[in-house]
Amino acid sequence: MKRLKQRISKTAAAAASAALMLTAAPMPGASAAGSVRLQMNLIGGGSVIGIGYQLEAAVGTLKDYDVTLDSVSIEPAADGTFSTYDYAMNMTQPHTVKVTDKSGATVLEKETTVCSYLNSLISTPGYEEYVPLAKTMLWYGGMAQTYFGVDTEHLASSGISGSEIVTADLPEDVFNKNQFNQKLQNNGFALRYVGMNLSLQSEIKFSLFFEPTQEASYAEQCLSLCTFAGKPVKAVKVGKYYRVSTTVNATALDTSVKFSDDISMTEAFRPTQYLYAASKSGDANLGVVCDALYCYGYAAKNAGHGTGDVLYKWETLPEISGRATTYNYQYQNGNAHLDDYAKAHDLYAAALTDDDYAAYKGAMIEINCGSRKIKALVVDSMPLADNPGRDKGDVDLDPAGFNALTGDTTGDYNITWRVVELEPARKSYISYHLEHGTNQWYIKIQPRNTLYPVAKFEFADENDVFHEVACTSDNCYEIHYTETPYNQHHMTFRMTDIFGETVTDSDVDLDIPLEELSANVNLPVPENGVQFSRTID
Repeated sequence: MKRLKQRISKTAAAAASAALMLTAAPMPGASAAGSVRLQMNLIGGGSVIGIGYQLEAAVGTLKDYDVTLDSVSIEPAADGTFSTYDYAMNMTQPHTVKVTDKSGATVLEKETTVCSYLNSLISTPGYEEYVPLAKTMLWYGGMAQTYFGVDTEHLASSGISGSEIVTADLPEDVFNKNQFNQKLQNNGFALRYVGMNLSLQSEIKFSLFFEPTQEASYAEQCLSLCTFAGKPVKAVKVGKYYRVSTTVNATALDTSVKFSDDISMTEAFRPTQYLYAASKSGDANLGVVCDALYCYGYAAKNAGHGTGDVLYKWETLPEISGRATTYNYQYQNGNAHLDDYAKAHDLYAAALTDDDYAAYKGAMIEINCGSRKIKALVVDSMPLADNPGRDKGDVDLDPAGFNALTGDTTGDYNITWRVVELEPARKSYISYHLEHGTNQWYIKIQPRNTLYPVAKFEFADENDVFHEVACTSDNCYEIHYTETPYNQHHMTFRMTDIFGETVTDSDVDLDIPLEELSANVNLPVPENGVQFSRTID
């Protein structure tokens, strides 16, 4: 029973990390101190709970200041944003943002907690539609504190009654273990399913556990043929068991996650199956936490503006494991020809190995190394043939980015990363760059400032028929005048991102004197252009 309680406690800790991005409008909590302004917003409803911060410099830039979060030096993203995340049981834990100028003088210092932020939201006019969600989150935090014995003298739920929260009955959802094991046996799998779990590793993770019934190498081969949540299984050895995991949002606890082989077997699992079993374990306090987590997810899903239903595209992409190193990138030698863009937006630069570069050149990636996290623009390639000892998934960073990620100037560090939104593109449109080498025979064009990488690029000829153009290794597209005449100064482009969304940009102005096309030209970002969607509907 002790081992069962330990496993279930990790699940309840997932209560500590459920999350939604409640940033549709500026949230209460702005703080200003002369030259620097701090704006905050709530992160919840997805897979983590936390506070998002954004610093703005009224004079100069943020590089004129030093920023610490909980006494640790940080470097905000190019748009001044950074975040902190908490377990639900730590909603009352304070976090301090401090900004000093280069002389060491403090220009801004702000302490806050998830609990105080939620209470400020409850008491601020204009946010009434979010009050039920805020109170339910606080209730959930208080139940987690009580169960884990954390700061119980200052419960997040203090002053809130059960009648004030959003309630939803945890469904009776029982998984048939024997039936699934029979499927595994019938399909020749050298595995026995032993159970599921929700665990917290900065995010809510839904895991399945398997025990080998034959030699381990054969069991691993069986798992390698499977997918979980639509992604290839990456099994982790935990004692004598194998664990396969995926992240889940608090708003999707009752959504099926499929485990499939490569032929015919498919089984649907739901986080509610684990929550229901945990709530019936005989531990009344644990049952309350499980119920509170489910109510919080339900409240987030039904929050105003539909924010609980938002699924950002990047959240559907897998995390990639690899190693991080650094190289002497100087904003002038990247194969993706985005050096000026990276420098103009003060972005860290990254190089990826062959296949990753081909898929994600021009993308912004978020890289995790222990407790540190940075975002970088993919501007360069790192061919495996020229870099012995490197593997797919590895990342080479510019010196500043490597230091921000690792605190070191050299070395080889284990990391995880995945593609996220290109931050400068969030509030602007796709632009275009005419690359050196453009002449009277062809246009060499590069779409820029795309929220996500372009997977397919097309142009329309004078008959409005679209033609696909292959991407060159330097991240450009060559349109030859045998396909379209040069005097077609206003062209229409159609682009598809890596998620399959297509946007059409009509009447793009390419009316540039021919003699100027021998040099690089950045066309201005249009006032009314197109951009890929941030979310999946």
